[in-house]
Amino acid sequence: MQITFRQNAIPNPSRQSPVENPRNSAAVQPNDKILGIGRYLAVGLLGTILDIGLYALLHIVLGMPILLANSIAYCTGMINNYFFHRYWTFANRTHKAVGLQLSEFTVVSLSGLIVNNLLVLLLGQPFSLLITSDAASDLLSKVAAQGLSMCWNFLVNHLWTFREPAKALHK
Repeated sequence: MQITFRQNAIPNPSRQSPVENPRNSAAVQPNDKILGIGRYLAVGLLGTILDIGLYALLHIVLGMPILLANSIAYCTGMINNYFFHRYWTFANRTHKAVGLQLSEFTVVSLSGLIVNNLLVLLLGQPFSLLITSDAASDLLSKVAAQGLSMCWNFLVNHLWTFREPAKALHK
């Protein structure tokens, strides 16, 4: 009597594809937190480009007053960022009602706008001492203000606006 064994009857971890091998799955699939931060940064970059570009158009090209141009540009970026964050960055989370979440996002963004406007005004003068072009110093102050207010927005939106609602306790 001859005994034959089927090949692959006993799983060999070294023969499994990286996705099937649980030890390698973390290497193949990015950590959800890292992916979330990457998505947040991508959306933030898109919103920043939109914000700074619109600011440059309104203030530098069309001559709109600095605070009005900054506020319109910032709010445009804010609206863009909300929808991308809700439906892409934080899509895998359970969402609050749109109205509640949008109002929280708006509160955070408006507080960021206050910080942004103050920094644009405060940094314009020092940058104008370093750079002879008023347009360049205004744009540089906008970029610096945007970077600082983005840090504030990320922290508060991550911890409050897009936080998953607490699950009901079961007894």
